[in-house]
Amino acid sequence: MIVRHEINEQEMIDIFDQFAGSIIDGYPCEELTEYLHEAVRKLAVDQTDIMPRSDFTYIVEDFIDSFVFDDENGGYIFEFEDMYFQGETTVIKTDTDKEG
Repeated sequence: MIVRHEINEQEMIDIFDQFAGSIIDGYPCEELTEYLHEAVRKLAVDQTDIMPRSDFTYIVEDFIDSFVFDDENGGYIFEFEDMYFQGETTVIKTDTDKEG
């Protein structure tokens, strides 16, 4: 079984902005910010974004690694340094044992 969590896109972007602002000296330019926001939007709803390898890929990976998800009841906890957020998610379970 595959378990996915959908998070409100704007909520995830707001958390990302605080996270990125704490690790990037001066927030990136508008074009890069939009690129990173688009990656986070895709991750919020389907968790399958493919990004070319770069220093910024690692920022998104570190961001995602700061989440802990509750696969049974839905919800998340985000912890990074002095940041702590928690919220609700929509849990989507997919059966992978289908024959056919």
